Amino acid sequence: MVMIKQTTSNGDAELLNVLKTSSELEKTGGNRTQAEANLKSPDGGDSSTFLTVKILEPVESDSGTYECQILYLDNDKDIQNVVSSATVNVTAVPPPNFVPQTSDSCECEDIMSEIDAIKASLASGGPGAAPTSTECQVSFSAQFQSRNGYLIEDDATAVFDSTTSNKGGAYDTSTGEFTAPCAGQYFFTVVMRSHQDMDAGYVDAVLKVDDSEMARTSVFTDSAISNMQQATTGSIVTLTEGQKVKVVIQTTSSGELIGTEYSVFSGFYVSP
Repeated sequence: MVMIKQTTSNGDAELLNVLKTSSELEKTGGNRTQAEANLKSPDGGDSSTFLTVKILEPVESDSGTYECQILYLDNDKDIQNVVSSATVNVTAVPPPNFVPQTSDSCECEDIMSEIDAIKASLASGGPGAAPTSTECQVSFSAQFQSRNGYLIEDDATAVFDSTTSNKGGAYDTSTGEFTAPCAGQYFFTVVMRSHQDMDAGYVDAVLKVDDSEMARTSVFTDSAISNMQQATTGSIVTLTEGQKVKVVIQTTSSGELIGTEYSVFSGFYVSP
């Protein structure tokens, strides 16, 4: 038999539950208490007798000292008594300061108002809007008009004299220079194919902003042989209005640059 008694902080005592047990595990409940008891271990030993009591959904009034007593007959038919006690303090947890408000309805009108405001801001050139001036929206792709006839010369501007595209007209086929129509970020790429005619050395195509080097291609041969190679490079650069971008050849060799689609200078505006 198991008895569960509570003594409150005021000294009031109450017998909460009385239940019978068998030699096997038994669970029972009442008055929000639940007990488990075992008087015999599974292997027949006598060292695993235990009693466990749980309080279900505790409240502050459950605070106090709990005494659990188990009475049982041992193998000699003598009454044995096991008593255990514990002090329990139950404290109410205050609710959180913030309780999220939920709703089954969608505030669609508010969302659409925000979308309309963003669209108006973009249309008027506000934050996040693309430049409204088409002057900045430039791009080009230029190449040598003929396949042959462009001699390799040191420190000479590579004048790509024809374009397959030149939106905005920022590239000049007579000088080989691109002029930035407005300040911002631009991307440029160079593909250069060269033919070194029985002369060792290197051939570089240097991407320059005014006189500053941004990127370069480079090919090299250490033998006086006929050597044909192609290289490419590219870079994003920040330009101010009016700055010029060009390709300059630097070389210690001789020969010619191969034109048409084999050598191409391209660029376009990216963002403010």
